[in-house]
Amino acid sequence: MAGSGLTSGNALAGIGFLYSSAQNVATTGTLKVYLQNSTDATNTKSTDWTTAITGMTLASNSTITIPATTGQVNFPFMGGSPFTYTGGAVYVAFEYENATGTLATTGNIALCNTSLVGGLKGAQSLTVLPTTLTVSNFRPATYFAKSVPCAAINNLSMTAYTENSASITWSPAVNAQIEWGLKPYAQGGGGSSATVTNGTTYTVTGLAPGKAYDVYIRADCGGGLLSEWRKITVGTTNSAPVSTYPYAMNFEPAADQNYIFNLGWGNQPTGNVGTWGWFSDDATDGNTANDYAHSPTYFIGSQIATTAQNAWIFSRPLAMTAGVTYSIQYYYRTFSTAATTAPVNFSVGINSTNSGTGATILASHTNYNNLTYATETLQYTPTTTGNYYIGFNNNTPARTAITTANYIFIDTVTVTSSQLGVNDLVSFENAIAIYPNPTSDMLNIKSKDKVTAVSISDMSGKRIEARVINNTVDVRGLQSGTYIINVVTEAGNSSQKFIKK
Repeated sequence: MAGSGLTSGNALAGIGFLYSSAQNVATTGTLKVYLQNSTDATNTKSTDWTTAITGMTLASNSTITIPATTGQVNFPFMGGSPFTYTGGAVYVAFEYENATGTLATTGNIALCNTSLVGGLKGAQSLTVLPTTLTVSNFRPATYFAKSVPCAAINNLSMTAYTENSASITWSPAVNAQIEWGLKPYAQGGGGSSATVTNGTTYTVTGLAPGKAYDVYIRADCGGGLLSEWRKITVGTTNSAPVSTYPYAMNFEPAADQNYIFNLGWGNQPTGNVGTWGWFSDDATDGNTANDYAHSPTYFIGSQIATTAQNAWIFSRPLAMTAGVTYSIQYYYRTFSTAATTAPVNFSVGINSTNSGTGATILASHTNYNNLTYATETLQYTPTTTGNYYIGFNNNTPARTAITTANYIFIDTVTVTSSQLGVNDLVSFENAIAIYPNPTSDMLNIKSKDKVTAVSISDMSGKRIEARVINNTVDVRGLQSGTYIINVVTEAGNSSQKFIKK
């Protein structure tokens, strides 16, 4: 009980359990909960039910419904006598009876603690309430609710977002105080604030595009009584068209970002079968075997299934000029939690809207299966000036035989324009310079961040082999002409044009 947060004098108001597996249907019955303060370090209660509950307080005697869900399920105390915690240990006894209602054919499974030998004494029957208990080490994880003068709000969630606003909802309806600031923001840090009268919703406005905000909310119960703060992180989209090239996206969030839509990317608004997710490696565990990003820790992915998939994810809009050729480079691989992977189908498209309907397909991969990253460079020349969205489509047919998770991963997307000037420098959180340009033999790379990969392609997108030693590229073997060099650093990805004399 020492780590429970309860202190002597707390009035207990409910009990909860944590289910790792759900029963197949919701069931309703009568629950009686008995409580008793104690200094015992072990369970010394009798295995006779009547003897065991002698001296205990009937804290609750009410009808409850056990849902067909996993996670924490709480039951408020009703129909019993008040019970006040006095410190130390608490004996808990409960009696559940469902004599006439629907019975679950698959029972739920509660998470248990086995650290206390003989910590549980219990029994169950399909006919009558047992009177004799058996000893077990499996005590269910148990939660207590305590009475407070002003209860905190529950079920706080973000329900909608735009470029400049985000809406939240909560329960129950209360007078509320709200405070927010750009992530990471600590309550009381001088951010913006608002109040709500007897409400369950609020829309935070005046936000910057492509950012995340920490929002704090508490109930105002009047008379100076305030609940504890609850926190939620909301975010805004970024649909401002990209107009400067190269455009590089390695899916890494800034400190003030929390969602992939902060980066301007997102799933097709309607019509998806399946979905794309935003993933990150744990760079702190020291185990690179479970790292799957190309650069450096974040990437996107879509899972295949026993049913056919048709899931699109799209970039933020890219401003493109008619007649100009754009090169689109990306890295891709598959993944499985099993020893072998199931093949995936995916395609790359471009459209004037963030929809797969009417998209121009630039590349299609059928039955692709490779556990290491490959790269592909595609070209697109629009006939009309306007905004365009690059999309990746998981269109894998039903893989009825799979029993484990299988994914397609995408990372490090770069878009370059054929209008790029010879000496243009690209900034991706930092400047990357190449020199001399033009060059006849060696091309040097200057970057404040560690260079992790270098590749060269001609203007058609064909990959060209070149030797790289200590951030110097040997281009003596290249024919005279114009090339694109793609430099990947720990901070991002940059593509630049250079001329071989």
